[in-house]
Amino acid sequence: MKFEIYKGQSNWAEAINAASQIIDQNLEEYNKSQWYLDRGYCRMRSRSFSDAVDDITTALQGENPVNSAYAYNLRGVCYGELKMYPYAAADYKKATVLGESQNDSNENLGIFFTNLGYTYLKLNQISNA
Repeated sequence: MKFEIYKGQSNWAEAINAASQIIDQNLEEYNKSQWYLDRGYCRMRSRSFSDAVDDITTALQGENPVNSAYAYNLRGVCYGELKMYPYAAADYKKATVLGESQNDSNENLGIFFTNLGYTYLKLNQISNA
C-alpha cells in the first residue's frame, strides 16, 4: 500500500524503497517479477535508466516472468534514454508484436509503433521508420 501511495505522489525514491523491501522479503504470495517491473518503472521515472533496465530485464526473466508489451516498451524507453538505439528498437519491435498478439489497446499499440518508428529515425533507418 505504501508503494502505491508513494508512486501516486511521484515520490520515486520512497516508491523504489518500498518495492525493494517487498522484493527482499521473498514472500511467496507476491509475484516478484511484477515487483521488479514496478520498481523498474519507478527507477525509469527517477531517471536511473541503467538500474531500470536491470529491473525490467529481471522481471522478463524471473520465476514468473512478465511477458507483456508494456514491459518491453518500458525497457525500450530506458535503452533510448541511454542512447542504446539498437536495443531500444529490438524491445519496441517485441512490444509491437506482443501488443498485437495480446490484443493491447489501440492507444498502447500507437505508442509502441511510434516509439519504434522514432528509434528507427535515430538509427537513420528511414525506410523502416
